[in-house]
Amino acid sequence: MAQSTMTADRGQTENPILWILVFASAIADWIAITAFLASIVKQDPILIFSMIIAAIAIVGIVYKVRPLLSRAGIVPILTAFFIGSLVLVVIAWSLLASSAVTPIKVNITDPQDGASVTMQYLVKGTVSDPDAKVYVIVHPLRVSEMWVQQLPIVGGEGNWQASVYFGTETLGIGERYELIALATNDNFLITWATGNALGEGQKLTSLPRKSNRSNLITVTRPK
Repeated sequence: MAQSTMTADRGQTENPILWILVFASAIADWIAITAFLASIVKQDPILIFSMIIAAIAIVGIVYKVRPLLSRAGIVPILTAFFIGSLVLVVIAWSLLASSAVTPIKVNITDPQDGASVTMQYLVKGTVSDPDAKVYVIVHPLRVSEMWVQQLPIVGGEGNWQASVYFGTETLGIGERYELIALATNDNFLITWATGNALGEGQKLTSLPRKSNRSNLITVTRPK
């Protein structure tokens, strides 16, 4: 009888589906832990180091509790572990998404508000943190969409410039545009969760809810 019980327990622990569930739960816990850390740690190198330590710790815990899971009945424990892990991820990611971004001052200095621009225009500005990522966004006022422009080149003193397009050779002539710049220098998880991870050419319907924004410039392209 004891031998058959041990055989059944061993069969459960060797079930690949159950161990996939174990590692899925472990990954969920890893995401949750790093999300909590990301809301506190502001620099990527420290965060990455913390992520590695968290992953090693979780793998060690899973390895150590294998005999306990086998004796206690693996299915109920795994189910509770998996559900708890998912709940933890949701809570952690919600905390991360509501994190405040690091305050950075960013401004557009050229063109001036109300100025006229050409189809391709070299937009210039300043940012208080030379290590920050700056995004320039153009909004043609006749539509609701906005477009992320070429990533600016930021100098050591915080001066930046970017080649910005106001329409095309045949489209956008005689139209008005809004121009704004965003800046961020948080770790990649906070940047991602708060919607500040933008890419060149990306189309937006709204600006990130939490972001460092420049002065809003309205320009006209006469030809």
